[in-house]
Amino acid sequence: MNLSFAAGRIDPGTVGIMRGTLGPNGTDETVTVTFSGRTDSGMIYRAVTLREGGQCAVLTLNFSCAITLEPGQAAALEIYLYADALNAPGIARQQFTTTTNLTAQANSQTSSIPVGLLNESATLASTFSTFPIATFPGALIPLLALLLLALAATETEKRRRRTLPSDTKPSATNPPRSES
Repeated sequence: MNLSFAAGRIDPGTVGIMRGTLGPNGTDETVTVTFSGRTDSGMIYRAVTLREGGQCAVLTLNFSCAITLEPGQAAALEIYLYADALNAPGIARQQFTTTTNLTAQANSQTSSIPVGLLNESATLASTFSTFPIATFPGALIPLLALLLLALAATETEKRRRRTLPSDTKPSATNPPRSES
């Protein structure tokens, strides 16, 4: 079993692809291999494929694949692992196990993958979450007061127009009267 993830992290809400190989079969006889994996909650297996004709069954947190390898044959493997946008752990741990009809070839391996945003927008977002909000709103208070005043004036004008008698409402043909 030779598995590796691309360097870096998996971002929450994205799928990471793990590629590797099963085999090659180093014996002089045909070997039936069962390859299985399980992961932490907050991570989801989207798909697992064996290119050389193996069959894989994928459940949410685990999968199982079966393949028969002839002497010297290897199988290319792809695991698509999704990090949930809200519930992904900081580190995704996976436990992989191979069992065969030859007990000497049984194997297991643990994979740990960091999960988290590693880009400029994540850094920017983290600065907002620690921004001293107590010193910031002073500049917004006059703007908020003006917006509320404009809303109140608009509502007052709407109410005034609804209560005017119909013959005194301004229109294009009947402009407002001016008293002298």
